[in-house]
Amino acid sequence: MSTEATPLLSGATTHEKTIHCHVGILESSTKKLNTQKNKLGSPSDTYQFRKKLERTRTKAMTSFHELKSLFKHPSSSKNTSLLRNLKQRYAKAFEDLLNVTQEIDIRCRQLPNPKRDPAT
Repeated sequence: MSTEATPLLSGATTHEKTIHCHVGILESSTKKLNTQKNKLGSPSDTYQFRKKLERTRTKAMTSFHELKSLFKHPSSSKNTSLLRNLKQRYAKAFEDLLNVTQEIDIRCRQLPNPKRDPAT
């Protein structure tokens, strides 16, 4: 996560800090999915790798749903610029997540499923 994307959290409410945390998880999970997407179809595309990819996707989606719930509840803070910044980061991260997830789904449909290793 870049420093430009990290708002100053001094004076932020617990609610805003929680949102900040989940936006960070969504951003990092999306970045990781983007990296994992590039490994699909390569020799490292194994059954274990696909499980790891699915865990990353689940983590991102869990954060997304948590954020959806958190944004429904108004913050008691007077710092509207912080909340606006968090909403912008959330919107961008969610858009990126949708794009990478769609690319992964398309790629996975085009590739055969890796065989499960009998040792696992």
